[in-house]
Parts: sequence; structure tokens; C-alpha cells
Amino acid sequence: MFETITETIAKLMGDEKMADAMADLAILRDETAEIQSRWAARDAELLTLKEQHEADMTQLKGEAEATTTAQTAREAEITEVLARAVQAYKIASLKANPDLPAGILDELGETGTVEQIDANLAKAQKIVDKVKSNLAVPGGAPPRGKIDIASMSSLDKIRHAITN
Repeated sequence: MFETITETIAKLMGDEKMADAMADLAILRDETAEIQSRWAARDAELLTLKEQHEADMTQLKGEAEATTTAQTAREAEITEVLARAVQAYKIASLKANPDLPAGILDELGETGTVEQIDANLAKAQKIVDKVKSNLAVPGGAPPRGKIDIASMSSLDKIRHAITN
């Protein structure tokens, strides 16, 4: 079982290649394990970031809902204050114009804003002014004219004489 030198060299060369391949394989296994470890660390980091993002989003949604609720309450409060102010303006406008009947502003249209009240005040004042001008009576009693006795009947003449 003697081998020739060529066979021994070929065998040794094959074993060397095999050893090199085994060494390369060991290096690749180490590199693969390192990459898998880094990959797992990145996965854990991404999962942590995702959980933090979800927590942040939940917190922001809660804050947005709280802000919306507060804003809605504030808008309702402002609307109520505005309605009271418009009502107070309407009352003050009627007091400032005593010639106007109390319900005339509402009869002329909407009175939900100051502009509407002002427009209705102008209309109402025109109506009142027109009515006043149509009802104008000259001052004092009308002058008496002379009575035409000739055109009276006998009975009227007697009545006239008795009363004067």
C-alpha cells in the first residue's frame, strides 16, 4: 500500500483544498450568525419603535379628542354669550326708540344678528314715521264759520235760538 509521490501530493492537495473550504465555511457560518444577530437586534429595535409610535399616536388622538371637546364647549359658550348680547342689543334698541311697538322687530324678520336688528329698526322707523305723517292733525279746533240761518228749517231755527 505504498502510494506514489504523485498520489500522495494529489491527496495532500485535495485535503488542503478541503481544509480551505472548511475554513471558508466556518468563516461564512460566523458571518451569517453575526448578520442574523444584527438582524434580530434591528427587528427588536423596529418593534420597539413601532410600539412607541403606536403609544404616541394613541396619546395624540386622546389629546386631539380632548382639544376638540374643549373647542366645541367653548364654541357653544361663545354662541350663547353672543345670543345674549344680541338680545340685549335688541332690548336696548327698543328702549332707545320708544315710538316703536315692542314686537315690531320680530314681525319684520329675523333678529339673530346685530345687522338684522339694525335693518329691522330702520324699516320699523320708516313705518312709524309714515303712520305719524298720515295721522297728523293741525293744532287747535277748526275755526267756526257763520251759520246760515236762511237755509235752516223753522224747527232748526228755534233750536239754534234756544241753545245760543
